Amino acid sequence: MGAYIRAHARTFGPRAERTFAAEWLDNFAEHLREAGLAQVSEIFDGDAPHRPRGCIAQAWSVAELLRPLIEDVCKSESS
Repeated sequence: MGAYIRAHARTFGPRAERTFAAEWLDNFAEHLREAGLAQVSEIFDGDAPHRPRGCIAQAWSVAELLRPLIEDVCKSESS
């Protein structure tokens, strides 16, 4: 998701990015309460209903949600 959110930010700019990122991250809210508390699973099925697979707590999955927020959204707000 991180690369996808970053590409969107660079294509449409920081104002659109804040809205887009918030919408995508809201989609993870339920998952953050399901498997590993406040964690993101390693992978998800590509087709709906996008069930989580693999490890229930994967550091790089969490990092890829946080990275575009820090590097693109928050950075653009302070510029």
